[in-house]
Amino acid sequence: MKRFLAVSVLCTASAFAQSVPEARLTVQQKAEFVRKLFDDTATTERIKASRDTQAVELLDGAREHYEHALSLLRAGDPIGAERMLDYAIGSASKARQRVPDASRRAIAERFEFARLIGGVESLRASYLRHRPKATTLEKESAFEAELERVDALIDDAKTLAAAEQFGPAIRSAQHAERGLIGGLSRLLGSATILYAQRFDSPAEEFVFELDRNRSYAELIPIALTELRPPASAARAIEAHVARNVSLREQAHAHAEKRDHNAAMRALRAGTEQLQRALALAGVVVPTDMPPEPAAAKR
Repeated sequence: MKRFLAVSVLCTASAFAQSVPEARLTVQQKAEFVRKLFDDTATTERIKASRDTQAVELLDGAREHYEHALSLLRAGDPIGAERMLDYAIGSASKARQRVPDASRRAIAERFEFARLIGGVESLRASYLRHRPKATTLEKESAFEAELERVDALIDDAKTLAAAEQFGPAIRSAQHAERGLIGGLSRLLGSATILYAQRFDSPAEEFVFELDRNRSYAELIPIALTELRPPASAARAIEAHVARNVSLREQAHAHAEKRDHNAAMRALRAGTEQLQRALALAGVVVPTDMPPEPAAAKR
């Protein structure tokens, strides 16, 4: 039994001795990889010139981890050295991500522009759908002026994108988007005026109000994406949207029973929920929205 244990111990020690050179070789290869990261002078100079203090600190930290790893490797601690090298790689990667090179930035901006211009054109179509609701000459003039301004911004954005100037193209598209959000919000809000004079039946009015509710709902994800409200506001917005869904379902149930008055009350209450959600996101909401109950503000 003792002889067996002695042989086992010797075999384990022999295997460990054989694994140490292999482990050291693996760590040396990783250290060489990290060294090449620092040899990429274009990247390191770009990070230093970026004025991004966090990126610079991450890069300096990566270099310190690398130097520590080399000292541990010289001291015969490949496990500790590898751990430090992993820290170095992580810090260097985060620094690079904070200050991407021009080609990566261009790719990211290209995708961002494509996403943004698609949303703008969708909003523009929604804006056009509500043109009949501008019932006075003054409203029609304001509608046309806003549409002309937005179309000019969209044209500028597309021209800039075609010239590979995606940064300015994105900013132009964002201005168009904000104009459409504000214009559509005002237009939808003004649509509560003169209901009795504009609809031949409660059923027709319900269809109109349903489209108004749907248009507000289309603005919510755009407002969340572009205006980035704080987490607390985002949670409240989600609750308002959920209440609108419930009220809209109730409205449909009333409409199926031909109780259009009850359907209109539920649907308008749902629209108010969407108006409150947009207000929380930072969108200027129409003045016809009733004040929020005191209990809801607490």
